[in-house]
Amino acid sequence: MAHPQNPARKPGGLTRAKRLTKRAEFDSVLQDADIRLTRYPVRLVAKVNTLEFARLGLTVSKKNVRMAVDRNRVKRLLREWFRVNGDHFRSYDIVLSVREYVRPGDRLKAGLDELLQAWDQRVGTLDS
Repeated sequence: MAHPQNPARKPGGLTRAKRLTKRAEFDSVLQDADIRLTRYPVRLVAKVNTLEFARLGLTVSKKNVRMAVDRNRVKRLLREWFRVNGDHFRSYDIVLSVREYVRPGDRLKAGLDELLQAWDQRVGTLDS
């Protein structure tokens, strides 16, 4: 018997294959990173993978974003940003961390935009 389609789920979301799910995967990226970028309040750590697509891991701690509703919103914004800009990341494992207290909103979005520009510059110099 097939499960009914969840009407609340958006098409094009991140599948399990496109997420870092195991601690060892996170540790591998964090310890042997090829690229480290920080644009307040977000930090991006990336490592080349052997797959044909990018994978995402998120760390948003209670220490940095106190309210659960805000943490969930921040994670949702980070996933959406990654999904929309996924073609920039090619074959990398990416870990995004919120480094300091932030409420979801304009400052977070501005930091993500700056991070994407820095990523394009860094990867452009690596490809040259």
